[in-house]
Amino acid sequence: MGWTSQHVEGNVNRKAECDKLFEPDRLVKSAMVGSVHYAAIKGTHDDPEAIWCAVTLTKVNNTDYWNFSWKDLDETCGVEAKCPMSIINLLTPTDNKRANEWREECRRYHAEKKQNNLSKLPIGAVLKLEDGTLVKKMAPNHQFKRNWYWKCGTNNYIPATRIKKFEIVVKA
Repeated sequence: MGWTSQHVEGNVNRKAECDKLFEPDRLVKSAMVGSVHYAAIKGTHDDPEAIWCAVTLTKVNNTDYWNFSWKDLDETCGVEAKCPMSIINLLTPTDNKRANEWREECRRYHAEKKQNNLSKLPIGAVLKLEDGTLVKKMAPNHQFKRNWYWKCGTNNYIPATRIKKFEIVVKA
């Protein structure tokens, strides 16, 4: 399967363009996560009441006439497992092993994301890592995201996205 491209006038609204790919009465819910469109779709060849997940990869190229491209996939392809839980919870049970693995991978992704939400920890919180200790010195904002510093007193910081395995020592 390749990519399909089309020309879209003005600014490209990826979600709206992807929503048009499905019949309105079959589209239960959709969402964009980055450049990936996830949609709960009602009906299959075997079961008109089943709800499955369509996964559509998108690209925008403003330098080309064919400025919007997409690749339509589904949950059995096992790609881009960051589907919102609000869509995962709408899907009906399936016997398809690959679809179930993908759904479980989405659930794991959201569980880890929720567990590792370091931005909600208060200033002064301390994390113990394998190779040192970090302390949260300031709250992050849109222009200054350097908030986790090594506790040894240096001004070396580490981005929260690079903190993987940790234990919360002090919640402050």
